[in-house]
Amino acid sequence: MKIMAKLIGLMICILTGCLLAADAADIKMPLVVWDVNFNDEALDAPPRRISKEQIEKFNTKGDLSWAPLRNINQLSYVTRTRQAKVVQEAAGLKDKPLFFTFTENAQPHYGPQVWLNVPWELAAKAKKWNLSLDMAKGNVSISGGVLVWDVVNIEFHEDGTVRANGTQIARYAAGKPLHIECLINVPEKTVKVTVDADQSKSVALPWWQPKAVNYSALRLDGLLPGGHAEAPSSIAFDNIKLIMEE
Repeated sequence: MKIMAKLIGLMICILTGCLLAADAADIKMPLVVWDVNFNDEALDAPPRRISKEQIEKFNTKGDLSWAPLRNINQLSYVTRTRQAKVVQEAAGLKDKPLFFTFTENAQPHYGPQVWLNVPWELAAKAKKWNLSLDMAKGNVSISGGVLVWDVVNIEFHEDGTVRANGTQIARYAAGKPLHIECLINVPEKTVKVTVDADQSKSVALPWWQPKAVNYSALRLDGLLPGGHAEAPSSIAFDNIKLIMEE
């Protein structure tokens, strides 16, 4: 009986693996998962959020008709002095970017903060991702950044440097947008970060959290956690795209 049970268990594992492989094969690559700009959003208002039903549609039924997602998942830590709004132009981004501002002195808290999530069924299958976005600071100060969840933490510093997992990848000036591209390799737990398409200055880094299983989210921060920021300050984001390449 024990031998039979082991054989049945082995068959189930093999069958499950085959089904997962078949499911992955059914996804036509490359798949654009996010294509978020704010061109259709109302001015001087927070960005719209997607509904849970959109993601659950795929996670429960494998329906990709929603792709690509065009709205954020979550907006939080917005107060009277920490704002997130779609504006006509800001910090050198001229096509209705999302603009974060905060005017209070830095404290050990967040804000504003936006999340974009990868549907978990896709996150479990993906081997390679291409994530890109435009970002710009309204002033030179330590505040604001991007957390490519468990993969790379990109931050602006008061000395004018942009750092990825502590490694300098670029310099920035107020009102001068940067185009950031992250090529994420899940099996190898590596990420290649390129600024303004300058391949000669690309940086290859290990994941921020090498024990992470997959890539699952993007977090946009106006105020870096832990009080490491200067007020008043601002940062803008636009043209956020995530492509599942393999």
